[in-house]
Amino acid sequence: MFVLIKYALLINLVSLAAFGWDKSSARLGHMRLRELSLLRLGLLGGWFGLKLGQRLFIHKKAPHPFHTKLNRTIWFNLLSLIIAGVLYEVTT
Repeated sequence: MFVLIKYALLINLVSLAAFGWDKSSARLGHMRLRELSLLRLGLLGGWFGLKLGQRLFIHKKAPHPFHTKLNRTIWFNLLSLIIAGVLYEVTT
């Protein structure tokens, strides 16, 4: 259980840092991170860090396909947790 908490903290910190990096790169006109890379972090559990990054950095908040796709990663993660919980209960 402790390993899962550490993983969740790490992936969300990495996601938040990636969002900050992308915002900084956008402001400076440098090469940016691909949206697909950010969304993959969300699928791996870093969606909270990405959502926090949207608010902190005021980045990618306007209605945009990225916003919809990020919300889908949240639903995917929540459904995965529910299914894992149900399967755990059934097998124990």
